[in-house]
Amino acid sequence: MPSHRHRNPIKRWLHKATESPLRMLEAVQHLLLGWILIMTLIGFGGFLAYGEPMSGVSLGLFILTALHAIITTLRREKKGLDWELLLPLPFILYALLSYQFLSPAPWSSALFLTVYVQAYALYFVIFNSIRGTRSGMWIFTICQLVAVAALMGAFFQYYLFPDWMVSLARDRNPAYLHGAGGFLMEPANMASLLLMFWPVCVLMAWAQRFSGPVRMLNGFYALAMFVGILLTTERQGLWIMLLICALLPFFMSKFWAVRRKIWMIGSMLLIACLPLFWFGTDMLQSRIVYLLEVPSNLLTEAGISSAWQLFLQNPVFGCGLGSFAFFWELTRPVGLAGSSLYSVSGYAGFLAELGLVGALLAGAPVLLLLYRAAGFWKAISFLTVNKDTQSRMARYPKNHPARAKLERANGRTPSVKVILGGLLLGIFAFLLSMGWDYSLNLPILLFLFVSIVAILAALSRRGHRNTVSSRVGIATGLIPVLLSAWALAFGAPKFYSQYSVYTADEELAYLLSDPDRIFLDPGSLTFVAGSYKEAVELNPRNALAWLGLGRAQLARIYADVWPSEELAAQARESLVNALSISPDLWEAHFQMARSLAILGENTDQIDGHLQSAYRLAPRRPEAPAFLGTLFLLRGSDPAEGLRLLEVALEMDPLYEPAVKAYRRMGSMQAGEGRQSQSGALSEALLAESFVLRDPGPERILGAGIMPAPAEILTTPEE
Repeated sequence: MPSHRHRNPIKRWLHKATESPLRMLEAVQHLLLGWILIMTLIGFGGFLAYGEPMSGVSLGLFILTALHAIITTLRREKKGLDWELLLPLPFILYALLSYQFLSPAPWSSALFLTVYVQAYALYFVIFNSIRGTRSGMWIFTICQLVAVAALMGAFFQYYLFPDWMVSLARDRNPAYLHGAGGFLMEPANMASLLLMFWPVCVLMAWAQRFSGPVRMLNGFYALAMFVGILLTTERQGLWIMLLICALLPFFMSKFWAVRRKIWMIGSMLLIACLPLFWFGTDMLQSRIVYLLEVPSNLLTEAGISSAWQLFLQNPVFGCGLGSFAFFWELTRPVGLAGSSLYSVSGYAGFLAELGLVGALLAGAPVLLLLYRAAGFWKAISFLTVNKDTQSRMARYPKNHPARAKLERANGRTPSVKVILGGLLLGIFAFLLSMGWDYSLNLPILLFLFVSIVAILAALSRRGHRNTVSSRVGIATGLIPVLLSAWALAFGAPKFYSQYSVYTADEELAYLLSDPDRIFLDPGSLTFVAGSYKEAVELNPRNALAWLGLGRAQLARIYADVWPSEELAAQARESLVNALSISPDLWEAHFQMARSLAILGENTDQIDGHLQSAYRLAPRRPEAPAFLGTLFLLRGSDPAEGLRLLEVALEMDPLYEPAVKAYRRMGSMQAGEGRQSQSGALSEALLAESFVLRDPGPERILGAGIMPAPAEILTTPEE
């Protein structure tokens, strides 16, 4: 075979990458790692709410770690430190740079750093279980020390040296006065994270029920440390956390092994009592009571029908599954009031990126790994023993008393059954509980899914050490990844386009609910318009995105005080696109009438769009109120205009534009009679109520459900 030593490095890399299918997978790993690092350096490694990295980077991590789990399942173990251990370091470095003692939010930065360090610790525990290296305990301990230093440093700065920084939040939020846990916006959120590590600690305690705690007692300490941090919302919990931190050197020494039974009983009581103490706090009690009071009929028949229609429109692409989950979450309560950032969770985004076919084919290898891991789980013990003890135990039958005595006397550390099995059960429990109680963001959901795949692959690998690389196994792992990328390219843009519209609608509704907000913060309108433009770029066939863009452009005209023909023309173009895609969109007709009124177009076109809006949405007050006001202003049909205003008030008695017009009309009736009805309404009233300001009501009380109050329909005094 000719030597390739003097070839170009790129050619050598390509030659090596094409030697076998397994080498091709490893090459893809390296390329994805480079892409993730580039995305991080150019600014896509920042923080979203709760401190997760951007979804694009997390998606790359998902594919990369899934490939790594497949490779480690197929190839033999090798000695040494692999490059995969360096994968989370850029994110930890980013969090470390963001963590500054003089920053406005030191606890927030410290929490971000702690989240990343703990994620790296979890990643290393999984990786170490696959490789079988012996340096995992040291790295795990160092991660805990970094977390303690970050949290305690921020705690001392905030409480012992408050003059170093000025914080209005400390004065305005009473929760900040009750310990370090007050900095965590929802300490109950962090408490739920313990659910992932809870089965590990329970299995550790069960494994050591005869031999006492051993080196993995640091795992108990890690759990106790986090429980102590959460308990700092109470004064007693603060002392518990400080006591645990003070005992850290003693935990790391060898003196604890002198009284094995005392430490065994103490550690088990610590694990049992701290959560019970946390359970007694008001926050967790209120959450459990809230969940018990949630009604069982979360979806109405109309809601189920709408969600099913969304799925049938895109059954294969990810948009269908994502939209179904999106609608499901909109029609059910999510957590406590005000606890979730949006009512759309990472489950909808995950299904949107995976697609139906991708989800089915991704489930096949996961179920296969689960089947193989279950067989291996049943065959191993809770404790690992040395080879000499194993050979002695092999002389006795499985249930022989001498075999059990050897196992109790010579147990060394909890086995992979404890570590990986506990993590697997914990992550499953966490996903189930958080899927009901809180909305999960996409990055953390992907991280947990990857952890499940990696754990199953590790158990499968240890149970079948003679597994060799095969094209069938590689294809089984690659098909879900390729189909996920396919759904991401075709289905996810539609879903994320609609998601951008939803979040932009929330922000625009907030700005339009109070006119002063538009004048105080006109830059927010530009941001909202940018969100709608992004939604249009993702899916040019999204009529709601074009409609929102037109509404935002008309709102910017109101922010500039007087009409702007250029913005009105842009809004009209956006609304034309919306109507060309969805002619039955009533709000597009209504907003089109507003833009035409600003441009001074033919009144017949304005009336036609308002009549179409009234016909398409006969239970909404906007169109009849606008049309009735126009009739009264022109004097063309005062009787019909008055009737339309009364219809609008019957639909919503508190609809402000209709109330203003009807009261002005009543004043003229009491004074001058009906002959001056055409002059009763000024152009300023029309512009203020309908043309410039978006008159969308903050709430609809229900057509025909609540009658119009008598003080509105009767003639008021001058």
